[in-house]
This record gives sequence, structure tokens and C-alpha cells, in this order.
Amino acid sequence: MKKLLQTVLARITPAKEELASEKKIIAELLAKIRKIEGKHVRVAVYGSVGRQTQLANDKDIDLFVLFPKKLSRDEFESEGLRIAKTALKGHPWQEAYSEHPYIKSEYKGYEIEIIPAYAVKHTGEKKSAVDRTPFHHSYLEKKMNQKQKSEVRLLKRFLKGIGCYGADVKNQAFSGYATELLIVKYGSFEKTIRNVSQWKPPIVIDLTKYWKTEELKKKFPLDTLILIDPTDKDRNVTAAVSSQQIERFVRATGAFLKKPRIEFFFPNEPRPFTATELQREIRKQHVTGIAMGYPTGTHYDIFWGQWKRVHHRIENELTKNGFEIKKTAVYSNETDSSTMLFSLKTLELPSTEWRIGPPVTDTVHVQRFLLAHKKEIKRKKEQNHRIAIEIPRKIKKTETLFKTQLNTIKTEEKDAVKTAAKNAKILSEKTILLKYANNKDFRVFATQFLRKKEPWEN
Repeated sequence: MKKLLQTVLARITPAKEELASEKKIIAELLAKIRKIEGKHVRVAVYGSVGRQTQLANDKDIDLFVLFPKKLSRDEFESEGLRIAKTALKGHPWQEAYSEHPYIKSEYKGYEIEIIPAYAVKHTGEKKSAVDRTPFHHSYLEKKMNQKQKSEVRLLKRFLKGIGCYGADVKNQAFSGYATELLIVKYGSFEKTIRNVSQWKPPIVIDLTKYWKTEELKKKFPLDTLILIDPTDKDRNVTAAVSSQQIERFVRATGAFLKKPRIEFFFPNEPRPFTATELQREIRKQHVTGIAMGYPTGTHYDIFWGQWKRVHHRIENELTKNGFEIKKTAVYSNETDSSTMLFSLKTLELPSTEWRIGPPVTDTVHVQRFLLAHKKEIKRKKEQNHRIAIEIPRKIKKTETLFKTQLNTIKTEEKDAVKTAAKNAKILSEKTILLKYANNKDFRVFATQFLRKKEPWEN
């Protein structure tokens, strides 16, 4: 394992030239912001670049412009945007929104985010979530040594390789901060991997030992992993991590310890299907879905929140109407293409269904039940001591259900998904084959979906 980790580390550690270029860009932007007249009290670089735990070629820089706590929310937001736009004059920028607006930009080959925050004395005074950021930075700078920063890089790359990195709505996985805290907790990449492979939910990590374990289980009863923020005792850093992602992390660490391979860090793309293989898999797995575009200029987190909500609603509608879902997944390249796929037991159901009613001994409610369905009853029988009636099925085909759902999206959904749905298509065997042949991003997504393999198994 040691030799493998050395190889990976050499590949993911930024070269001196890259660090020098990054330093120059940061100095330029800091100087520009400091020259701007405004109500900000200071500007700083935080995140992975600020702590030097970034991966080679990431090219993401987060700058935080801090304002006095007394500033009103409206002025805080307008000043934050004004300063960022002024600093980035002459470069393309985009207004994005998290808890409050901030600016994203492409600046000389780097992805820059300029984020306003309040300068507070402790996290108890915070007025927005990002106000914690300087305290995260201070804590980690005290707790991590230089070697552990390399260990963080290894863990980040491992999490990216297995598809468990990113605390956004799309990934529902581990943030950079959570990754760093795991290294603080366990000491190294290898020790983290060994401990994670033994995790049994609920997992509780409280670095400051403020709480008793049982107290935290009661405080966060729905969370599979509870990682308390050392700078804010009431916050679970991993609240956004889904149970599926935690299960994947545990599986991956176990598999890695059995057979350490570079594919855990840099997975191979799955081998594409031939047209014949793809057609066979589509038919065998009863695959269908919906494809649409992407709303230009929309922040990916806003889109993914709406896209996943729509996907969840369609899942529920399929189940409610009798379709058995074997598996499903959603995807977007966040440029011009978004897709959801479903593998079902069948794409078409029988023309009738059996509806279960009240117990046969409850004569009053049985009569009401029969009267309510009087015009549509084909047959009736007793089933497990309850009345059961056979009635025509309202929706027999997935295509019918999808058409109804698309109409709902186009008329009732929020703007981002509504815009993306303008040219939406229901995916048949023919359209899946065509999209697979012409769209590389979709090809990778669909192959992974159909092959039933984890990224490190390709």
C-alpha cells in the first residue's frame, strides 16, 4: 500500500510552478479588493487553497470578503456583490446563490468564488453559515501538521475516485472540511480507511468531546453519520451526506484494504456497450426515462435541488401506480443535458388491478367501498379477510405517466426545471440508443447505470 500511496501523492500534489501561479492570482485579487472603497474590514483566502490541501490542477480559489456584524443584510449583500464585480471587471462572472448571493468567475484559467461573510468573534454570533469559515480555517491550521495535509489530499482523491466527494445537492457526500476533520480524528489516510471500514451506524465523532454519544444520537436521530463541527457544537458537518454515500464509503474502504489499487483513486471509465449489447440490456432491464436540457445561467445547486425533487416525485408516482422500480439514477452535465433513468420490472402493466378494501366483517364500510367503485368493478373477492375488487387500471404504461409528469413540470415547477423541460423527451429504446451513440457524457452515465458496478470495479 505504501508504494501505491506514494505514487498517488506524487500525482495529486500541486507542482511548485502551479503553486506559484496560484499565489500570483491570489495576490492580484487580494490587492484589487483591498483597493476598493467599501465597508469590508478584510479579505482572506480560506478553503483548501488557504490551507494547502488542494489537489493538483483543481484551480478553484475561494476568497472571502468580511464585513462588520452591524451591517444590515441588504447592505451586506449589495456591498459583497459590488466589491466582487469591481474586482473582476473585464472577466466573465456569474451571480450565484447559496444562503446569500456571491460571485463566481473564470479568471485567467481559475474558477474564482468571491463570497461575502460577516466578521464575528465566535460562531455563536454568526449571521450566515459562511461566517463559520474563518473559524474552520483557524482550527485546522492548529490541528493539522504538514504531513497530514498530504494525508488529506489522499483522502480527498480517494473520495472523488469512489464518487463520495461533494457536499452539494448533486452528490450528497463529503465536503473538504469533513475530509480534513476525518484526518484530524484518525491521524492519517490509512488509519482513516481502516476505521471507516469498521463503521456501524450511527457513527458519532465529536473531536471536542462536548457531548456524550447518547446525547448526540438524540440530538441528530435521523443522521447516519454525526461529525460535530469543532467550532460550532450544534452543527453536524456531515448532515448532508446520504446514508447511501456512507454505505458506499464503507464498502470501498473494505474493498481497498483487501486489494489496494490505483483505480480507487483514478477509476477507469466503464467499457461502453456495443449497440447490440446496449439493446439487450435495455430490454432485459426494462429501461426508460426522461431527457431534457439545462437552464443556462442557473447555479447547479439550485437546478439539482429541483431536479432531484422532480425525480423523487416521479419515483413516487411510478410506485403508487403499481410499477416496481429495480433501480434509478439522475444525471446532468450542467451545460445542456439532464437525464433520469429507471430500470423497472415491466414497462407496461395489466389493464386491470386489484384494489383492497375494508375487512369483510365491517359491512357498513364494505358497502360504501363497493358503492364508490360501482361503475368500474369487474370482479370482487375476499382476500385475507378483506373485500377486494378488480377495476380498470388508470395508467398502464410508463409513457403515459411520464407525459402527465412532464405537463406538470412545464406548468407547475420552479423556473430552472421548467426551462430545462421545454424540449423534454421520453426515452424509448430507440432514443436511448441514439443518445448513447451521440453523447459521451450520457454514454458514461448510462453504462455505469446498466453495468451495476461501482466506479472502482470498472
